Order: sequence, then structure tokens, then C-alpha cells
Amino acid sequence: MVLDLALSAGERVMGFIEPQTGENANPVTAEFTDGYAVLRGMDTLGDLESPRVAIAIGSNTLRRTSTGEAERFGGIPKALVHARAMVETSTAIAEGAQVCIGAIVSSGASIGRGALVNSGAIIEHDCVVGDFAHICPGAALAGNVTIGAGAMIGLGARIIQGVTIGAGATIGAGAVVLGDIEAGATAVGVPAVSRPD
Repeated sequence: MVLDLALSAGERVMGFIEPQTGENANPVTAEFTDGYAVLRGMDTLGDLESPRVAIAIGSNTLRRTSTGEAERFGGIPKALVHARAMVETSTAIAEGAQVCIGAIVSSGASIGRGALVNSGAIIEHDCVVGDFAHICPGAALAGNVTIGAGAMIGLGARIIQGVTIGAGATIGAGAVVLGDIEAGATAVGVPAVSRPD
């Protein structure tokens, strides 16, 4: 998905980095997939001049961690917007954010650093999507919605106008959120209610 996103945004793709950790570490330093180099580990960024990177990880926590690791080795997070996403010119998209195919981002919206607006998601006017948040495919945010850092809005969820979703909260797939959700909470259902830990 991120390869298509980068190519549609007019980026030149040099290759991919596959993070290596623990027992699963592969001693191979490079291989090729569809003609692109697959490098082993973020430290390979140090060999490149001002590399722009796109972190293609769905997990908010891993995306944040990988972005930090890439930056330590000289990587510069690159915001990517698919050519077939509809993004108003008054939208602010921070470094490392990704707006995928079919997404709609309306006027005055702000997409945070490392945030992921997935395929077909709708972000209406004046919404704020926090750093490293994930808006899953088909989710819709009505106007003036605030999504906290690291929050995850599930597949096809609906958030009504003016609602705030706290940092690190999770909204279940298909949920309809009618009121604010606290930081770290998980809310599911129609209408969505926070479920106990």
C-alpha cells in the first residue's frame, strides 16, 4: 500500500527497510522485492544523504517508535498524500503523515505528525487528528472533531460533530460516537459506550 501511495505522490522510491529485532533478525543486509532493495535495519539510513522516509506500520505505537528510530539515523519523515485522495488546500498535513487512496480531508482540517488516514476515510472541516493517530478505512469524522495522539478510530466508525476522542483511545469498528471519549478508553457499539477495562 505505501509503495502505491509514494509512487502516486510522485516520489522516487529507493527501497524498503525491514526493521530487525531479537531472534527474528535476518543477517542478510539487502535483498530485492519487485526491483526495490530491502535493507535490514534503520542504521542503513546513515549511508544515505538526507533520506526521506515513510513509515508503513499500522500500529500507532510501532509507527511512533520506528519514526523516532529512523530520525536517530538521519531519516526525515515524509508526508505522503495519494494522488486519488481529495485534500483541500487549507488542510495542514504534518511530516510523516499518510493520506491513502480515496480519503477525503476537508477545509481547515489538521493531520498530525505520523498520523495515518487510511483508504476511504473522511475527515470533515476543522477536524484535528493528533500525532500518530490512525483513522481506519471507511471511518468518518464530522466537522470539528478532535482525535487525540495515538488514538485509533476503527473500520467504518462514525464520529459526530464536535466530539473529542482522547489520546490513546480506541473506537471499535462500526461504532457511532455521540459524545466525548476519555483518553485511553475503548468504546464500541451503536451508540458507542466505553467498556470497562
